[in-house]
Amino acid sequence: MNQQIPLKNIIVITSGILLALFICFLLYIQLIKPISLEVQTAELELNTEKQLLEMIEAKENITSEEQSENVVNLQTKIPIEPMVDQFLLTLEKSEKDAKVSLKEISLNDMEQTPEQESNENSEDTNVEDPIVQPEGLKKINVHMIIEAENFHSIKNFLIDIEKMPRTTYIERVQFESPTTKDEKINFSIDLILYYLPGLIDIVDWESIQNLPEPANKKTPF
Repeated sequence: MNQQIPLKNIIVITSGILLALFICFLLYIQLIKPISLEVQTAELELNTEKQLLEMIEAKENITSEEQSENVVNLQTKIPIEPMVDQFLLTLEKSEKDAKVSLKEISLNDMEQTPEQESNENSEDTNVEDPIVQPEGLKKINVHMIIEAENFHSIKNFLIDIEKMPRTTYIERVQFESPTTKDEKINFSIDLILYYLPGLIDIVDWESIQNLPEPANKKTPF
């Protein structure tokens, strides 16, 4: 005959097993899990410190090539010489693309001090300087007389000027309304080019970055 295990023994054995499992669980919670969390935290801190160190090293290890590239990009916007010939070549391309005819152009190279600029603004309240000029900044005032078939060509020409890599400020646009349907439109543009002979040695970079951005007007007037 099969001998049956007493119920009391079964309860004792079961209780012993549950107690052992509970003790193992407590050991895990009190000892093993905290150690695991500490290891994970230490690894996370180590990775964070490595990333910060890499960022610092990358910032400090800017090569001379990268510095030269930054200077070249800035000189594209504000050259250290008038670079009039380059501007005229770009202007000629814009003239062809917009299908307008440049009849006359005059350029006046000048340098203005803040006092001179203030005096001019007091004499003519309709003309406002778009920027606070850094010391040594020079202007080239450009006056153009242009002939166009329609206002669409005028708009395209002005957009091309504003898209030039060089910083260019369109100061004034004036035009004569045609008296007949087939008559061409004559208009004039006054704009300003900037250049800075001492650009490489300039410390006040903020004032250079405050040069006017293209207006991006939907209409040229």
